Amino acid sequence: MAERELKECVETLRIALAAQPDTPANVIAREAVRIADLLIRKNQDYGCSAWTEPLMAPGIDPRTALQVRMSDKVMRIFSLSKKDATAKVNESIEDTMRDLAGYAILWLSCPQAGVEKSF
Repeated sequence: MAERELKECVETLRIALAAQPDTPANVIAREAVRIADLLIRKNQDYGCSAWTEPLMAPGIDPRTALQVRMSDKVMRIFSLSKKDATAKVNESIEDTMRDLAGYAILWLSCPQAGVEKSF
């Protein structure tokens, strides 16, 4: 993302966060910030592991590994959404949706194969 586009996005987000609570823009902005905050904190804990070759699956590129994780989350959403589903783990559909959104952001921001990045 170019610097100018980034500044425009940040300004849009700032305006939405300053908007009247419970307006669509404010609610969306708050959820986006919540997901970004969680991703950044987890990335600090895990050390960019989502963008490296999986230790348990050598030879699989990071984007493919992220797609597998996303597929797992979609299956979890499907399982949690069944009317007769009784969760054995305390995980809500909302938590799982946030995880899925986080994986999508990681996939979109993952360096392309062959592009050298130093973090």
